[in-house]
Amino acid sequence: TTTLDRYATQLYQGLSTEFGVRNLSSVFNGIVTYLCMAGGIVGKTFAVFSWQMPAPIGAFLSTMDWRAVVLVILLIVIDGLIYYPFLKVYEKNLIKLESETVSEE
Repeated sequence: TTTLDRYATQLYQGLSTEFGVRNLSSVFNGIVTYLCMAGGIVGKTFAVFSWQMPAPIGAFLSTMDWRAVVLVILLIVIDGLIYYPFLKVYEKNLIKLESETVSEE
């Protein structure tokens, strides 16, 4: 296995995919958004819309700043990169479990 696989496996064992990674990406998103708003890169939120609104549309309407849409799309891509190693480890574990189940039959 590669170093990345071993690192992802250790992280996966330390964080459950459902709880830990979701919190990791949420905290990351919050910090980056705060820094962008405090630094004046993105306009500050002045209106709160329904959680059911798609994120890029809600970001634009709540800030009236097109850069908020770019930030949201960028954060979604980065969240995917955060989740990816955990999903690969989970997939590898499922394949291993399936092969063990098949060999027992």
